[in-house]
Amino acid sequence: MKNLYLISVFVISIFFVSCKKHVTTYEILKNSQEVYSNLECLSVESSLDFKWFSDLDTSHYYKKIYWIKNSNDTLYGVDVLSEDSFGIKLYRHNHDSVYTFTLKKKDSTYNEEVYIGWQTERMSLLQAINAYKNIDNDTIIKTRLEDKKVDNKSCYVVQFDYPDEGNDKDHWIRFYIDKDSFLPLRIERHIFLVDLNSYEYTNLEVKILSFEEKEILGKIQNFEIPSYFNYKKKEPWVMPELLVIGSELPNFTGLLVGGDSVVISDYIGRFLILDFWYIGCYYCVKAMPFMEKLKEYYGDKITILGINNNDKNIEQLKEFIQFKEVTYSTIIVDQSVPRDLFNIYGFPTMCFVNEEGVIVEYKSGYRDSLDYHLIPIIDSLLSLE
Repeated sequence: MKNLYLISVFVISIFFVSCKKHVTTYEILKNSQEVYSNLECLSVESSLDFKWFSDLDTSHYYKKIYWIKNSNDTLYGVDVLSEDSFGIKLYRHNHDSVYTFTLKKKDSTYNEEVYIGWQTERMSLLQAINAYKNIDNDTIIKTRLEDKKVDNKSCYVVQFDYPDEGNDKDHWIRFYIDKDSFLPLRIERHIFLVDLNSYEYTNLEVKILSFEEKEILGKIQNFEIPSYFNYKKKEPWVMPELLVIGSELPNFTGLLVGGDSVVISDYIGRFLILDFWYIGCYYCVKAMPFMEKLKEYYGDKITILGINNNDKNIEQLKEFIQFKEVTYSTIIVDQSVPRDLFNIYGFPTMCFVNEEGVIVEYKSGYRDSLDYHLIPIIDSLLSLE
């Protein structure tokens, strides 16, 4: 009841503001921020459309989310329970302990987790907190757009335009704020990464279910794991050791971008650098100009081959390679090749192969002036030929 009373007080006070001939953008945001910050609890249905930078398709997620403020929790400040078709995630702070569980419907098991997870955070109104902190930031332009309806509810529409910074361009967040409750019912976000020549887009729609503290508190605090669920310990994932240096290069087939099918064994007899990469890997893309410098520096002493196991749209891949002005060949391989043949799970990874077809070195990750750091390694390996 306390939560409903607070909402009522704020909505009534906001009513007098909204009765004015014109409500300013700042007033809309401040009112929404004030209502939001005074919420004690909330339950929502969340629908999220999400497009990752290199993906052509949009993924869709649906969840029911219940959250209630918890001043004892210093990480999120809330207790959260989320439900979807796969199962339940629970994050609950109780006295000096934090309970974090994931229940999987597929095999009726549960395990302990250490955080809520990006989907739960993105799919609730929790993400609005960070954006609302920027209301008084003059470098971010706040613009009121034409009013729209979301789920038949009339909404103010306000857009935050962030300044271009380095690789980030055209970064904006758009809030559709319900004129009655002053809570955002839709949040859109867009950002373009220059290096990837692509954008990320999210569209979150929220349907408010309840402000009832007793109901939501009971849902979270009284939640019990069903007796038929079995505990399954979540073992920490350890990255496997790479295929041992000194091993013979595994043979595999692939498709040259803009060319025919190839067999990697056809390249034995040259000093090879296999660069395992994909478009959505930011540091893979950052490494490309340095790989070009190595190709120019060593000429025909080395052969660089890009190995791509993730991007199946050949036209998109071809356009991206042209955009990045990559002149060395890229081979599209089956998704299992890096993992099953080389134990490669991290990208980018460079695999160095001598003329006899033996793996002689690996280098994983990215650092600035990558070519400068790789030249001594390559010089040393070439001297052994």
